[in-house]
Amino acid sequence: MGICMTQSHTGRICSSNVQVLANLIQTQRSIDNGNTSTEIIPDPLNLIMIANEFREKIVFNGLIYIVVALMFICSLLLSTFPGWHHEVGDDGSVYDVKPLPASIIVSACLLAVSASFGFGLISILWQHVNSSATATMTEILNYGAVSGHVGGVAMALGWLAIGLLAVVCMGLSVVKLQLTILQPIEED
Repeated sequence: MGICMTQSHTGRICSSNVQVLANLIQTQRSIDNGNTSTEIIPDPLNLIMIANEFREKIVFNGLIYIVVALMFICSLLLSTFPGWHHEVGDDGSVYDVKPLPASIIVSACLLAVSASFGFGLISILWQHVNSSATATMTEILNYGAVSGHVGGVAMALGWLAIGLLAVVCMGLSVVKLQLTILQPIEED
């Protein structure tokens, strides 16, 4: 995870190392010591260090890693679902056999997806609110000299992922409900 800055004359500069980024962004200030000399100031408003503190103390990526691990477990469990196949009956006709998955596997998948959805929702909401608040606070504290923005594409991708997790969670809930309804019918 890196930090990106946009300068008006050079475009976007990104780096995962804060010191490298600070050295790339430099301004010159004249020094009045009798000579015409200049002093190079890496970051006059110390914005790069503020962004680094924000990244280290506010943004927590651990929940996103938990979401990925839970979805991987869910994918492994979903791969054990039985597939549809054709069988030939006694009279020679072909039937599509659609076996039901085991109830315990559906429950485990639903538990993993529900936990993944919960952790993902907390993570994306936390990062969305904190990033927006920090960008606004930075603009206000620097009297409009600095403009902060939260990436629209990053927010859209995050919320899209949460929406897809919700769809998977609802789909597995429907499968679990179908199994609950159909199992007593199968036993009779």
